[in-house]
Amino acid sequence: MMKLKINMLILSVVLLILPMNTLANEVHYEDNDTPIISFMIEVLPWDIVNQILPIGITFTVIDVETDLQFRVQRRAGNKHADVQPLTRRDTQIMKKSIMGDGVGIGEL
Repeated sequence: MMKLKINMLILSVVLLILPMNTLANEVHYEDNDTPIISFMIEVLPWDIVNQILPIGITFTVIDVETDLQFRVQRRAGNKHADVQPLTRRDTQIMKKSIMGDGVGIGEL
């Protein structure tokens, strides 16, 4: 289950934060308190993604299941993006995104 969440997070990094190919086209509400953002996604070949997200770039990752957002920097990766959270808070949010409610985020 955790491996699936990590793979989903990596997929989100590559697919959901691409500014020229991701559109927040509408907001859905399951109830009155929980906004869920819907995205249109286009799968791109790695050579294009690699140009859009070069090593050293910083960007925001959005977990579309939880609406958690955190900043990362791409550090390495061949045919994938190895990213590192920018701050301690970003690390806490990333862990909560991957591991779920069992991980606290401190004072968000």
